[in-house]
Amino acid sequence: MTDGALTVESDWLPPGELGRLLRREAAAFGELTVENAGGPAHRGIDPGLAVAVVSGVFSLAVPFAAKLAERVFAEEKRATVTVAVPAGTEVVLRAPMSAAECESALNGVAGADGVRVRISLDEAGR
Repeated sequence: MTDGALTVESDWLPPGELGRLLRREAAAFGELTVENAGGPAHRGIDPGLAVAVVSGVFSLAVPFAAKLAERVFAEEKRATVTVAVPAGTEVVLRAPMSAAECESALNGVAGADGVRVRISLDEAGR
């Protein structure tokens, strides 16, 4: 097991809500910590984007992202959770997917460095 970081962004959730959601979900994994960076305006990123970093045992990234998606979908059926890695691989999770389907899809990005998770609303309404 190695240490790493998972960057989580949301253009839908405000910074405080994103931090609360991540801390609640990370608590179930024990070895993860959440650093809520708040709004990214001070870093020259889109000020409407909330950003937080989840650090810890990187092998927990896939199960954590799957659990996070499950929690987000329970609150908002139009939400999407996009998981991307620098190599260009991207997985988009949607509410109709089961937890097993989400975890299976996420296995395609398992073990990659620089994983980014983006929580958004599907404006097309699917």
